[in-house]
Amino acid sequence: MPYKTISKEGFENIFTNIDYAELTTTYRSSYEIAIYAKKFMHSGEIHPIARHGKEPKELTYTTFEQMMELIHENARNDFKTTAIICKSEKDLLVLQHQLNIPFTVLDAQTERFETGLLLTTIQYAKGLEFDSVILPFVNETNYKTTFERGLLYIGATRAMHELTVLVDGNAPSKLL
Repeated sequence: MPYKTISKEGFENIFTNIDYAELTTTYRSSYEIAIYAKKFMHSGEIHPIARHGKEPKELTYTTFEQMMELIHENARNDFKTTAIICKSEKDLLVLQHQLNIPFTVLDAQTERFETGLLLTTIQYAKGLEFDSVILPFVNETNYKTTFERGLLYIGATRAMHELTVLVDGNAPSKLL
């Protein structure tokens, strides 16, 4: 699992005389997004603050063209930052050539964080937050293992106010 946490016992095996505090409260995402993302956690607890917002959306598509329409519809919003977060560089490149609205790629060459529509991967989104997040290409090929469950958790929890998960209706991920 990505970024697996070490238990208290694991730390005690490494260090002596430690004070251990487990942080379980999440402040980034709305209550609804945090509860939705909880289903992707392998273990541990999460306690969201009571800041309510929209329920996350799982939108189903059956063709690539439908997925692109859903991306364009959901990317047009009034938020300061919207991120389309792909699992892989390959998926990012596909979208990079298909988006017909202005966007900025967030990757290893990025020197400054931009507002507006961002296109990135889970790897580069880790540790960041966005007003709205769109997770495309959610299918059984991209998301099927325990490791990939953790990637869905990371992607979902980048959203502060709105989360849209685009699910391939022909091959939906069993992790949903």
